[in-house]
Amino acid sequence: MAREAERLTEHFLAERQRGAVPALGATEFAVRTAMQRVGSVLLEQMLNSDHGGHRGQRVACGDGHQAEFIDYRLKQLQTILGMVRLERAYYHCAQCPAERRGSIPKDHDLDVVGTSLSPGLRRLMARVGAQEAFAAAHQDLAELAKPETGNGRLANGAGQRIDRFRISGFPFPGFHFFSARPEELTHS
Repeated sequence: MAREAERLTEHFLAERQRGAVPALGATEFAVRTAMQRVGSVLLEQMLNSDHGGHRGQRVACGDGHQAEFIDYRLKQLQTILGMVRLERAYYHCAQCPAERRGSIPKDHDLDVVGTSLSPGLRRLMARVGAQEAFAAAHQDLAELAKPETGNGRLANGAGQRIDRFRISGFPFPGFHFFSARPEELTHS
């Protein structure tokens, strides 16, 4: 963090020494970007301070069996602070049906089962997406949070569904967000 602050300060002072007036807007965005990088490093360290969520050699699988610890699995998680690597303990239950044999309790704890988007980023996407058409929302989200959306398949799909719903004539003020997941929007 100190290095980021030092780098920004040196750049700012170098601009002043050259007689240039540093642009406040550009400086604000540079500071925010640097702090997001620092925040993502801090968040990653905090999330991984639990030894991957390891709960012992065996855990209850949910169907009354014992799932056995196999190894650690990495997951790239996009957050409002940036991309973080998440280390997670993986358990396997040989007695469960194939589609439920693998279990990663930490994904459940963090509400990231089946997604690589953090709850905070999903919430931000839902709020922005509910207010405007997807193309504009995508631009606003990029400006607000600078997420690394990769190919954006989930965001594109959710945005297109919201746009289709808006075009169908349903008013958005009647929406209630029981979940921050765009695919779980309900209309009352």
